[in-house]
Amino acid sequence: MSDLVTTLTPRQVADLLHVHPRTLANWRSLSDERHQVGPAYIKQGRRVLYPVAKLRMWQRYAYEPRVGTLPGD
Repeated sequence: MSDLVTTLTPRQVADLLHVHPRTLANWRSLSDERHQVGPAYIKQGRRVLYPVAKLRMWQRYAYEPRVGTLPGD
């Protein structure tokens, strides 16, 4: 049982990130094999799920301060 991946639904992730579920859908539609927009997700049939571990990794990367990203930095 330890091999099971803990997942969240798009609604749960939207609530955590304070975004609309449609925003998550838009991010998914913008992603391709080379470029991921938004947190990583998996599909089970038509169902979209977000692995919690991947979501945490994405949050750390997405919200980490970046130096020199703005003009004049």
